[in-house]
Amino acid sequence: MKKFIINKFPQIKQDHIGNLIDMNLIENIIIEITKGQGVNVVLNFVSDNHKNILINCLKEGGKLLQIKDVDNEINNTIEFDLTKSIDFQVISLIDLLKTNNDDDEILLKLRDLLQNGVNEGIVKPLSSIIFNRDQLKLAFEHLMNNNEVTEKVVIQIQNEINNKLNSKQLISLPVIPRFYCNPNYSYIIYGGLGGFGLELADWLFIRGAKYLILTSRSGIKNGYQQMKINYWKKNGVKVEIISEKLAHIEKDCVNILEISSNIAPVGGIFNLAVELDNKLFCNHTAKTFDYSFKSKAWSTKNFDKLSRKMCKNIKNFVVFSSVASSYGCQGMTSYGMTNSIMEKICEKRIADGLPALSIQWGAIDNVGILENMQINNNNSIFAGTFRQKISSCIDALDKFLMQSQPVVLSMIIPEKQSKKSDTISNIVDAVIKIIGLKDSKMINKHVPLSQLGVDSILKTKLCRHKNNKKKATETV
Repeated sequence: MKKFIINKFPQIKQDHIGNLIDMNLIENIIIEITKGQGVNVVLNFVSDNHKNILINCLKEGGKLLQIKDVDNEINNTIEFDLTKSIDFQVISLIDLLKTNNDDDEILLKLRDLLQNGVNEGIVKPLSSIIFNRDQLKLAFEHLMNNNEVTEKVVIQIQNEINNKLNSKQLISLPVIPRFYCNPNYSYIIYGGLGGFGLELADWLFIRGAKYLILTSRSGIKNGYQQMKINYWKKNGVKVEIISEKLAHIEKDCVNILEISSNIAPVGGIFNLAVELDNKLFCNHTAKTFDYSFKSKAWSTKNFDKLSRKMCKNIKNFVVFSSVASSYGCQGMTSYGMTNSIMEKICEKRIADGLPALSIQWGAIDNVGILENMQINNNNSIFAGTFRQKISSCIDALDKFLMQSQPVVLSMIIPEKQSKKSDTISNIVDAVIKIIGLKDSKMINKHVPLSQLGVDSILKTKLCRHKNNKKKATETV
């Protein structure tokens, strides 16, 4: 960095350039150069930890100017040298540039000073290195591989065309859309205090939601739920917890929408609620079959019916379904049917020009009903699918919310292994073990067994091993 400064500003003497790592050395240099008087002005834009040293570098009546930015909060507890009169000022360039008035007097003066500094050679722009828009990886690698950033990294999106109108050529670029919440709308998460509900609420908060309405049958039950809610509130989010309101009851559903609308116009409804009563169809009664319908089909039906009248600004109507709806799962007869009904409601909404999305999830890891069922094997296959990490589910949700299909699916399918390759591998391993070799690289696996020294006794062992694996009789 010292070499860079010298090349950029040769008029600065080398002994006038110090290193921030040793601030005490800089203080000694300044006191020595100024013969104990100190300097008139100190402009500081680094940590507040060095302020007392910087004050010692000032002369009587000097000025300490602190540049403030988002990563450098001003510390109000500063020990001043009472025997020295100094002027301490904080300069917030961020607040200054936030003004919407381009004719602001201070901005105009700042522009003129900057332009004059450039003209006189006092202010020198950093040199730049330009990367094309398809070289983002190289650009970031360049930044990471340079400990001292002495040049700007510029990404050129398009070639500028200098003509009389100073216009630019319009281009189209492939982009990946991202979902963002409208901070002026409220978002209802039915079943919002469940495992997936909390993670969804946290993601909506990250994506800009300022009003979260979470419903739960029993309210807050553990410290993790309370911690999350406190964190959102601390960051300016209005969180409303609605308990003992069941959306399959029309009156309760009306109350949920009214409470949400009074806080802010409803921009999204997410139905994550789930209730299971796994039985074969022949073992169900009308009452048990209806149990799973309450939180899903009937609640979604009421949300659909009432939101058409009460939520004119709604942009997202999302229900969480299951692969049991399309692929089926043993014992999940009522559960599969209620999910299928929700999907039909979403298809009808799309046909009516209203927003709707039903997501068929496979087995979900970390949270949800599988955790409650205490299935501890993370690799276990449930409903024909491997468990999908919650982070993967959130990534999939981001993509689903930016497309127009009413019913989508996300699951991890177990890989199918080739039986033929497994058999060959087992036979080769068996031959190597029977021969007594430790390293398979010592032999050519394609030579006849007779050339490997396999006699009749070893052949018998090999046949026995192969027949045990295939449960059949073969000869070698």
